[in-house]
Amino acid sequence: MNRFFLFFLITSIFMSCNADPKKLAGKRKKTSKKVTKKKVEERGTGFFGSESKDLRIALRPVDVDGMLKKRLQIGVLYTRGDHARSSLRLIETSEKSDQAACDVDWYLDIWTGHSYSLLEIMWKCKRFRWKGSIWTMSTSAFKAFSSLITNARLHPERWLAIVKVPVIHAPSTITSSVREFVEETIPLEYDLTRYPSFKVITEYAKPMPQDLSTLDSEVKELRDVLRKRLEEFKLSAQKRSSGIIRRILPPISEKEVFSRELNAIWSMTIICNLGTNTDRIYWMSQFKNVWVKSITIPTHYRMMFVKKEHKTGPTFNARISALDLDPPLEY
Repeated sequence: MNRFFLFFLITSIFMSCNADPKKLAGKRKKTSKKVTKKKVEERGTGFFGSESKDLRIALRPVDVDGMLKKRLQIGVLYTRGDHARSSLRLIETSEKSDQAACDVDWYLDIWTGHSYSLLEIMWKCKRFRWKGSIWTMSTSAFKAFSSLITNARLHPERWLAIVKVPVIHAPSTITSSVREFVEETIPLEYDLTRYPSFKVITEYAKPMPQDLSTLDSEVKELRDVLRKRLEEFKLSAQKRSSGIIRRILPPISEKEVFSRELNAIWSMTIICNLGTNTDRIYWMSQFKNVWVKSITIPTHYRMMFVKKEHKTGPTFNARISALDLDPPLEY
């Protein structure tokens, strides 16, 4: 019995030693390729698309101004590469929703190469807005957002810097000047904060119809009157402006009351080139049944940076002060 067992053991060892390792390795590789290919096909690209290798994300709070009153610094979570990609893949497991939006609590900035996009997180109702659509967080997405938000609050990897820039300096100039000590420049809408602008309003009222079945058509007619006034004002302002108008925003509703009477106020914002003064604005805004509500002529606009991590060398404030810009930046 012992001799038979010993003979079987020696034979097994001899056969395993004479096995072809290349064939065994080839079989293992073939199986691995099939499994990997199957996982990729099941996962797909998702609604974020196929991100480039240079992927970066930054999570920052919405109420930066309110937080700056309580803190000296505002922390952000900043990550790139595989960690950023895995977080986005978890978020992609969410589904579109027909539910209404709620207050936005956090912004997720996404850079893929030279392109930029913004995801708005509505933490209280577990939804987010992506390219105009509302999505309901899946369990995996909720966990991913929870981890990101917790790290941003308790273990921020970078810090936000809010810098006041004189309107004479273009954002592209500032971005190139601070590149050595700034990780990312968060793109913002600078037209309304950098350039002179003014808002005009128009109002129209009519009696409440006795036949309430015609209410919808009466309201539509009222809105059409206001929209037509503002469109006619737009053409008039463009003719009188001599090319100083930079951009005209679409008409929007300021206030609508449909109770004892039908009453509505609509507005339109006009953005002008640098150097436009109030006298020129008042002259340009003259039009029947339209009047100026407000004028804004800024001296500075704000830019938002994610600071690089510098453990040695000059501080961020010192680096900003050392820039050769006239007038200088304020931090």
